[in-house]
Amino acid sequence: MLDLQSNKLARSISPHIGNLSFLRLIDLFENSLSQEIPPELGHLSRLKYLYLNKNLLGGEIPTNISFCSNLIEIDVGWNVLVGKIPVEFGSLSKLELLFIHANNLTGGIPLTFLSRNFLRPQIILVAVSPMLLANWKISHILHSMVIGCQVQSLLRSSISLLSEIYACQTINLKALLP
Repeated sequence: MLDLQSNKLARSISPHIGNLSFLRLIDLFENSLSQEIPPELGHLSRLKYLYLNKNLLGGEIPTNISFCSNLIEIDVGWNVLVGKIPVEFGSLSKLELLFIHANNLTGGIPLTFLSRNFLRPQIILVAVSPMLLANWKISHILHSMVIGCQVQSLLRSSISLLSEIYACQTINLKALLP
């Protein structure tokens, strides 16, 4: 494990991190790391938990992270990331939590997430822009836990399809009920 959370680290994440092949957890939460997330993280096939939240990381989320086939949790929230959520993340069959909030991401949530066989709600998207949900139908949202999202307009037209929804923060369920 590499646990360096809240250590006032600055500058960039070294690409040599990709040589630490036995890592199962990287926790760099709440530092001042900047520049881009190194694509060399994709070399860490045993990695299960990746916490890069609350930094100043920019650029796009590297698609190579999808090579970390054992990933269970990814948190890249509270950075200045741009671009789209990599389509390749849909191949992360063990992924349970994806926190991407408070970035400058564009595009939608990749439909590759929908091809997964969900045994239970797995993907949590926190404080996601409504634009990221634009290509999802309400039946797709039922396969996910969408917390803190502004999805009222998506839900209002399909409330009868809801068997359960996990909601908090900005969702006002009273406004959704007929």
